[in-house]
Amino acid sequence: PASPGPPLALLLSSLAGLSTGLGGVLIVLRQGISAAELGLWQAAAAGFMLCVSFVDLIPSALAHNRPPDVALAFAIGVALLVSLKLVLPEPPPLLLGSARGEKETRELVRSGVLTAIALAAHNFPEGIAVCAASMQSARLGLPLALAIALHNIPEGVAVALPVWVATGDKTKAIGAALLSGVAEP
Repeated sequence: PASPGPPLALLLSSLAGLSTGLGGVLIVLRQGISAAELGLWQAAAAGFMLCVSFVDLIPSALAHNRPPDVALAFAIGVALLVSLKLVLPEPPPLLLGSARGEKETRELVRSGVLTAIALAAHNFPEGIAVCAASMQSARLGLPLALAIALHNIPEGVAVALPVWVATGDKTKAIGAALLSGVAEP
């Protein structure tokens, strides 16, 4: 049988990537998120992503690679994220709103931008995987795209949440979540 080809591969990869926007939509449906709720939502999103990492990704990596190589890759990822945090500039005024104090707003928006950049880098290889699987067959690509789409929803929550709480701007919050998924296709 013929492979589905690039149109289906790009469609599935795009839909999986853009599902981060659904996480953003879920967040902006909540009005007046308190600092305590902000922490709970962030903990829930982080917990989900850590669970996927420790229950699926790391065991899979260990099944195909030497443990020191997996540990090194993990350490490099942590170092890159810490480095990004150190060099990330202050958010531009365009991203800021007036929902909170100026310092808190800047910190929240910076947190959202940092999360979006990290997840965009994470989403790029996911997009390649969905495209490659979909080019082989729809039976491979569709379940993979669905799994990635479902796991991208809490990623969208993690990106949109600090932007929404800081700015109160639905467009900025959903836009930030969508942008983090654009790297996937």
